[in-house]
Amino acid sequence: MGRWARAAVWGWAGLAGGPAWGQGVISSGPAIYTLEALHFDPTPAASFIGVSANLTTDHVSEAGWWYRIAGDGAESFFPLPDVQAYTGATATLTWNDVDSRGFSARKVLTVVDVGGPSGYVDTVLTLTNQTGAPLAIDVFHMLDVQLAGTLTNDLATLVTPNAHIRVTDPSNTQTCEYRGIGAGAFLVRAGGLGDVGSELSDGDLDDFNNSGLPFGPGDLTAGFQWSTVAIPPGGEQAYRVVVAINAPAVPVELTGFAVE
Repeated sequence: MGRWARAAVWGWAGLAGGPAWGQGVISSGPAIYTLEALHFDPTPAASFIGVSANLTTDHVSEAGWWYRIAGDGAESFFPLPDVQAYTGATATLTWNDVDSRGFSARKVLTVVDVGGPSGYVDTVLTLTNQTGAPLAIDVFHMLDVQLAGTLTNDLATLVTPNAHIRVTDPSNTQTCEYRGIGAGAFLVRAGGLGDVGSELSDGDLDDFNNSGLPFGPGDLTAGFQWSTVAIPPGGEQAYRVVVAINAPAVPVELTGFAVE
C-alpha cells in the first residue's frame, strides 16, 4: 500500500477510535494523533487529523526518532517499545533497554486541541544511561508532512536557526510549524528516494547540514539533529519536538523548557 493510501486508511481508523488499527490513538477534542501499525520501522507511519476545516484531512504521514551511539557506522530507528499506554490525550511509551545498547527510553506524546480547528502534538523523549561509563549519543527526529492533505504543494522556510521550520500551502491558508527544541541542525528533502527518512535508514553515517530551505513547492520531509551529548552513568537527557497544524508551535510551557 502506498504512503497516500495508507494515510487515508489509518486516518479513517483514527476517527473510529480503534487502537486495533494501529499502535494507538490519542485525542483532544477533534484533534486526533495516531501512531499507526507500522510506526516502529524506517518509515514511522503516523496520522494527525481534526486540526483543519475538513476534520478527516491527514496532515502527517510519518514522524519518528533515530539514534546513533559514538562508534556506530549508521543511525538506528527506535524499535517497538516494551510498554505502550494510550490514555486520553497522552501516550507513554517505554523501552527497558533500547536494542540492548545500554540505555532506556521514555517517550511521552501529548496532543492539544487549540480550537479553530487547529492543534499540536508535543513529544518529549527522555534517555537514561544504564551503563557505568558516559554514553555519547546523537538523536534525530524526522517528519513527513502533507499539509492540507496534499503531497506536492508544501513550501517551507526557517523561522529560527536551526530548530524551527514553518510550512505553508500556497493553495490555502493552512500552516504547519515544526520545532526541535535545542536541536543543533536540520535537514529538508523532497519526499521519495533520498528523503530524510531514507537518509537516516540508508546504512551509513549521516549528519544534518542545515540544507534544503527554503523549500518547495513539493512533498516535504524534514528532520532535526541533536549533536553528540555524553550522558553520564545513571544520567538522563531529554529531547523535545512540537508539530503544530494551523497553530503556532510555541505553547506556553515551551518557554520554560530546556534540554539538560
